[in-house]
Amino acid sequence: MNMEELEEKYLNKYNHSLPLKQQLSTFIKSFPLSGRATKTFLDVGMPNPIMSKELRKAGGSWSTIVRSPKLLEFTSNLLGDPNVSCLGVNGEFPYPNQSFDYIIVALDILPAMPSPEAFLKECHRVLKLNGRLVIGIQNRRPMSIITHCRRKLANKISGFTPIDSAMTQKEMFHLFAPGYNVISVENYSKFFTELARIREYEAAITLDPKKKKKLPNYWWANQLDFFILGGKGFVSIITAERKQWRERISPVLADGRSMQEAVLSQRL
Repeated sequence: MNMEELEEKYLNKYNHSLPLKQQLSTFIKSFPLSGRATKTFLDVGMPNPIMSKELRKAGGSWSTIVRSPKLLEFTSNLLGDPNVSCLGVNGEFPYPNQSFDYIIVALDILPAMPSPEAFLKECHRVLKLNGRLVIGIQNRRPMSIITHCRRKLANKISGFTPIDSAMTQKEMFHLFAPGYNVISVENYSKFFTELARIREYEAAITLDPKKKKKLPNYWWANQLDFFILGGKGFVSIITAERKQWRERISPVLADGRSMQEAVLSQRL
């Protein structure tokens, strides 16, 4: 495919995906209402390059990191930016310390990292003092049908799958605690939209060509969600402000062993 055909392909995918539109609009809501032109932004791992293009329309000075080398050349051409980079294997950024006012991290990037805490520490490194991290994370509600559907799909797939990589709000706050103050949590993707997103994910990874063509109808999902009064979304966009990083200190017994080592030795 040439550039025009690829752009049309990605634009069509974006226009027909309510979750991508919801994710983008929720990201943009987290930006400052005034003074954007003077701010520096980094967007990381957008699943669709059109999202990086739309984010730049919000104002400010932007840099982009793609999630895979396959997207590197196209995204660079689409944005007219020769300095688009690819995310490191362990989540490294090719930027000096305190480079950005805002870092925007797409959904599914954090759980794909070998060490989510190390990735958050890398974000902390390139954020300016009092800079903000805006990141998408799936909500996990143990008794929800959505949790059951995510787990059921994950069981069909061998290896890592981001669809079941969700956290409770308590787990989210604990993960951010060493280096950030969580200042807001915005939710999107209510029950029927999230159910449709799971179906779309299944269609994308299945080997059955019939299922690949059977994509969910987000218009109907959105209409049905309208009647769920007070229902919270199953995806969170967390905005957290950078603070001084404080390493977690694991409790150590008198003999020098960690609590984890002691428990393991009891089981052996």
